Amino acid sequence: VFRFEARAHEDLAALDVDAVLDRGETAAEAQGGTRVAALYIVCAHGKRDACCAKKGAALYRALAQTEHDGELWQSTHQGGHRFAATMLYLPLGVHYGRLEPNDAPRIVAEHAQKKLYDLEFYRGHTSLSPFVQRAEAWLREALDERAIDALTLIDEERIDDRMRAVRMRDRDGTVHRIFMAPKTAKELRMASCVGAEPTRVAFSDVLRYEAHSPVLRGRS
Repeated sequence: VFRFEARAHEDLAALDVDAVLDRGETAAEAQGGTRVAALYIVCAHGKRDACCAKKGAALYRALAQTEHDGELWQSTHQGGHRFAATMLYLPLGVHYGRLEPNDAPRIVAEHAQKKLYDLEFYRGHTSLSPFVQRAEAWLREALDERAIDALTLIDEERIDDRMRAVRMRDRDGTVHRIFMAPKTAKELRMASCVGAEPTRVAFSDVLRYEAHSPVLRGRS
């Protein structure tokens, strides 16, 4: 994460974002940018959803009392407001939902250990597609794996109109393949605290799971 200060909107338009994404700190510093260790971004967008204002603000205040490893911000809509309070942790792109103020100290403590907080509140990694996020979250639950860097996406494959397969590699080299089918829930759920119609949410069924360990070869 890099911070840039601008006196006018035109200065923002002149920022070479592609160069920063390509060359990182070197390009950022050349344009006056400074590195920020991490950002805790809590959704507190009351105009979008009253729950985000109420629950998000409470979580923000609780996090402000902790010694976290970066900066703490409030933000506008992050998506998934029925999961309020929601929080995004950058630069790792970790998203949480249904957080309460008493979760704040434990979130910070787990991040200090390079681990995700309780998987019950984990909503996925923002660098992954929604479908892959579901597969990754399922695999973490199955393996009871909370190390942030534990899993790497290999690929996503469409098997047929109904089924897709996601392959991920863990730190030991084992390749995990999860076969899933997207579905829509029959039950209606409220998508917002106020003024929203109930909707049917999307989810995925796990149809099959495979794990292939790397072949170990001894020296002759």
